[in-house]
Amino acid sequence: MDVRETLRLAAASALALSLAACSGSGSGEDSAGDEIEINPSGGSGAGEAIEAVDPDEAASAAPPSDVERPSEPTPEIEGETYKVRVEAPTEVTPGEQTVAAIHVEPSEEWRMNHDFPMSLEVEAPEGIEVVKDHQEIEDAVHYSDERGEWAVTFTPEVGVDDKVFADFRFAVCTDEICVPQREMLAWDVPVQ
Repeated sequence: MDVRETLRLAAASALALSLAACSGSGSGEDSAGDEIEINPSGGSGAGEAIEAVDPDEAASAAPPSDVERPSEPTPEIEGETYKVRVEAPTEVTPGEQTVAAIHVEPSEEWRMNHDFPMSLEVEAPEGIEVVKDHQEIEDAVHYSDERGEWAVTFTPEVGVDDKVFADFRFAVCTDEICVPQREMLAWDVPVQ
């Protein structure tokens, strides 16, 4: 095992223990010596967190590719280290461009990672044209340590009443570790 792998394992263990201390979930021992469970993901269960990594190595960490699409809209997903919100229109007019906003905010003491290869991959059904279906940090409406925001512009055709999906990958960090995240988002396109 090389030094980087050792650092990764140590960071993941430290995160797991700190999350267990805060949330009471996971596996290990509490201060009384009783066994407790550790869940190092910090995620909501809707998406996936990846092994915690050193901030300098976060850009090369990659989330798994087997996250399922949600069956219902995901207006808000809250993990232990972040919150993601989708602001989608409640009514859309066929042939007119409209916008859904994707927001992410790290939890207290966490910040957005500026080096991670963040991506927002939008997949729309036939009949809904998305202006830009792949977005990165550079495409954000706003990106800072405190939050990130992206605009997904799309135009539905007549007769389309469907759902748009987005595969959202990002990372949040403290001074010691970074935790890449992946959430599958969905919103309805209710055509008038």
